[in-house]
Amino acid sequence: MLPGCMKPFCPWKHPELDGKETFYFSGHYATTSPKYYRMCFPLKLTRFFHAKILGRPFFTFDGCAQYLTSPATPVLMADVFRGEEPPVVISMVRDPVEQAVSWWKYERAAMGWGRSMGLTSRNVKLRTKEYWSKTIGEALRFSNSPLTEATYVAAEGTVKRMDKGKLDAFRLPDWAITWPNGQLTGIGRNGMFSRNVGRWEETFGRIFGGTTKPMGGGAYRGKRYIDVVCLKELNDKVALKALLKRIARRLRLHEDRLKCEAMELDLDFYVERELDRGVRRNRGAGGSEGVSPADLILLKKHFEGEKERLERVSGRQIIF
Repeated sequence: MLPGCMKPFCPWKHPELDGKETFYFSGHYATTSPKYYRMCFPLKLTRFFHAKILGRPFFTFDGCAQYLTSPATPVLMADVFRGEEPPVVISMVRDPVEQAVSWWKYERAAMGWGRSMGLTSRNVKLRTKEYWSKTIGEALRFSNSPLTEATYVAAEGTVKRMDKGKLDAFRLPDWAITWPNGQLTGIGRNGMFSRNVGRWEETFGRIFGGTTKPMGGGAYRGKRYIDVVCLKELNDKVALKALLKRIARRLRLHEDRLKCEAMELDLDFYVERELDRGVRRNRGAGGSEGVSPADLILLKKHFEGEKERLERVSGRQIIF
């Protein structure tokens, strides 16, 4: 969901899982209370050292494959910043069909790994028999089923109905970790970027004020809280630098001249270095091997028109 994402949302700056991908609001900790989210980030002393001793802006972020699609995370994240400046939220997007195929292959490999480790008996009752899809087409139908839709609505309701005091002790129910009804429900939902971004905009607009959605349309007026960035932009030095500058402006770093100059130097060095490495870690892992032509047709039909819908929601041109 944040800068530098690949298959499907994975920032390149920080090592995987270490320092940037907490899965906190996905339920991987003993709690999903907004009150304790800060424990996932560097200490204030680290920030002080960067800002006061090194004289450099201090960037930190949480990038997670589950947050954009999660029905509960927007409410929980907004509660973290209630009464404060809202966070900078970036949604990295790619071709929805490619994203679905990538997620299918990833989950199939993960389930295969689990079986090889003998992890076949725990939490099996959390998933229905329909969950164990043999093809991506079956997974797509399961993702769009009334049962799955009902669980997503229920998961969002678990946090919407709670007041501040109860959220302090909140933990996602097991059936909603990491997505309601399981990881494969993301097959038909992750690539619906317009719907997911729209849910974040509506939640943040309700809590922080600013965004409104005209009746009968998909476009938003007023302040937007979610920056939508296309994966392809990260392969272009000019576009990548412009993206990082946009983030810095949202963080108001331009208001301090010394910080602004330090940021310019950091970005010049950072962009050159990172683009030499390439955005993707595993260049040979793409493609649609193991996905039938019929299933690809189903996916294309399912995501038809998503580019145009996302352009209306984000207010910018989308290039998948």
